[in-house]
Amino acid sequence: MKWVDNFTLKINFWIGIVIIMLIAGCSNINNPDSGNRELRIVSGTWKGKKVEYIAGQIAVAIKDNVSTKEVTKLFDRLNLHIVKGFDQLGTALVETAGTADIFPTIEKLNNSPLIRYAEPNIVAHTTNDDTT
Repeated sequence: MKWVDNFTLKINFWIGIVIIMLIAGCSNINNPDSGNRELRIVSGTWKGKKVEYIAGQIAVAIKDNVSTKEVTKLFDRLNLHIVKGFDQLGTALVETAGTADIFPTIEKLNNSPLIRYAEPNIVAHTTNDDTT
């Protein structure tokens, strides 16, 4: 009977360890592309309007007939790395190193002949208006 209690205790211990590991592994499940970087929402002025955006992240679209290889070289020069790769429309999400101000980098990207547009990764807010 004693071995059953020890066995149950060991099983419960390992189940607890597995649960802890699952919880720790899922701490960033809402944004699997973010790696280990903590996402921060910050405020700034973009095109004359106050906006909230993800710190350090820039949404980029390349022009038609531009290869991702060419753009990757540009990203390397600007010390950017791809968070979410190019989709069928030629858009991607890139990130600056550290806590650099993204607006000068956005300006450089928008001045490149390879880029259709670059803008902050803006946080959209919705409202739930149940008055109708």
